[in-house]
Amino acid sequence: MRYTFFVAFIQALDLRPEDIVLEHDHGSIARAKIDAWIPSLGGRSYAIEFKYDRPIPSGRNAPLTQKAGHIVKDLFRLAKIDTAVGAEAVFVYLTTREMAGYFSNPNNGLADLFGLGTRSSLNIDSRYLLSRPETLRRSAGEVTPCIVTCLCSRELCQGHKLRVFGVCRAVLAPDNFQ
Repeated sequence: MRYTFFVAFIQALDLRPEDIVLEHDHGSIARAKIDAWIPSLGGRSYAIEFKYDRPIPSGRNAPLTQKAGHIVKDLFRLAKIDTAVGAEAVFVYLTTREMAGYFSNPNNGLADLFGLGTRSSLNIDSRYLLSRPETLRRSAGEVTPCIVTCLCSRELCQGHKLRVFGVCRAVLAPDNFQ
């Protein structure tokens, strides 16, 4: 999936393959890598993470709540990029019906994230996670308050759903410190 996006970036944005750095150092998390880094595009840098959630052939998938927590963890990791290196952080998420159904179900507490309209934003912080399942909170790891903005929401063939989110660290007001 990520290589298809690389080709699309190159064609749509008039980039050269060498304009995209794969597996770039995160910058603020030791030994962590960012899937793609575009050091210069219109005067900005971009850190891009990709996630393709799909059932694996063996059928031994992680629990859906745990998988959802890992998505939130990716958002938190990207939020750290924003202040660490001054780049725009982008999360490209592709999923099948299984996780799309989980995210869309209001009982699971993430329908507001998955259902964000284009250019709509959502604050994700400790308070947001309080009413979410313990497994999700544990899988999400250390909270980095962030603002997630939907850049693209598409329904694709064979039940696939694409979401592209911009992620930036949230600036906390003094009464919101955790």
